[in-house]
Amino acid sequence: MSENKDYYQILGVKKNATPEEVREAYLYWVNVLHPDRMLKMPEHVRMKAEDDLKKVNEAYSVLSNLRMRVQYDTKMRA
Repeated sequence: MSENKDYYQILGVKKNATPEEVREAYLYWVNVLHPDRMLKMPEHVRMKAEDDLKKVNEAYSVLSNLRMRVQYDTKMRA
């Protein structure tokens, strides 16, 4: 887990989001930021989308795992 990243904000969900809401937000962002959708975009747009997609994947990997999510929430409150 990276320091100082608000995974809830990255995915656009509330802190009390259900696993289903987290998954829906993840799928939305993957669809929006997918490299195949960026083929005709300028290089800087593609690079930004790639970076954002990495953040979305990281956020989802933490928030979709109950143990990691509890650890993350505890760390964010401290």
